[in-house]
Amino acid sequence: MDCLLSVLERQSVPIDEIIVIDSASNDNTVDIAKKHKNVKIIEIKREQFNHGATRHNAFLESIGDIVCFLTQDALPLNEFYIENLVKPFSENPNIACVYGRQVARENACQTEKLLKEFNYPDKSFIRSKKDIEKFGIKAFFTTNVCSAYRRDCYLQVGGFKKVIVSEDMEIAYRFLMADFEIFYASNAVILHSHDYTLVSHFKRHFDISVFLKEHKQCDLGTVVEGIRSVIFCILNLLRRVKFLTVIYFILNSIAKLAGSIVGKSYRIFPKNLIKSMSGQKTWWEE
Repeated sequence: MDCLLSVLERQSVPIDEIIVIDSASNDNTVDIAKKHKNVKIIEIKREQFNHGATRHNAFLESIGDIVCFLTQDALPLNEFYIENLVKPFSENPNIACVYGRQVARENACQTEKLLKEFNYPDKSFIRSKKDIEKFGIKAFFTTNVCSAYRRDCYLQVGGFKKVIVSEDMEIAYRFLMADFEIFYASNAVILHSHDYTLVSHFKRHFDISVFLKEHKQCDLGTVVEGIRSVIFCILNLLRRVKFLTVIYFILNSIAKLAGSIVGKSYRIFPKNLIKSMSGQKTWWEE
């Protein structure tokens, strides 16, 4: 957290305010944040956290015309991150959301690096309603790990909703339906990666499938996009003669597929079993 706040304080475009939402962490986040100037700290109970509702409340606490979101485990690559992230707003008044490029950390596994490469290419682009037919679910792809929103557009569509996960995809859908546009800024780069276990992959995709089950309007071509990412990674690993990594990646893919299949049928399972399969346990305690 200290490193992240220090990088944000050195950005080429000054940041008017920094709001830190702490959900009862035990890593001294609050004490560290208090050492930095112009940082507002909001503390909530761990069970109160929700990917959509918590971010929405943070948005309402902000004052800027452009509001940026960044997770605590993401680190801007350089001092131009914010400048590159917000620049598209000044060039196109119809852009409601801009999201940046995630690059895996140096110590991340090879498959994580390839998946980041697949999802976050080195060329910027823009998405609008007319792209939905061509790109399917990928038209709604954004990430609140590193994103920015135009305040009036955000409020016009109603802001983030209380969802289990994928609040960024859900609002992206509403932006496009309202004839706004979404911009991917490949030059706004952050370092961010996870080396998930097989169980973590299962739980994460279980939760995504629960989200898609409840928001069918976003579920356009999920299987096709998943197959594309698998083929991309396997071909790249084979070219690099990473045969053991291919086996590991296939196991990960099976775990993801299993989580997705089970998540789509979550309603047939008892609540205690659902909680054990989900990575968002507090969602099921309401």
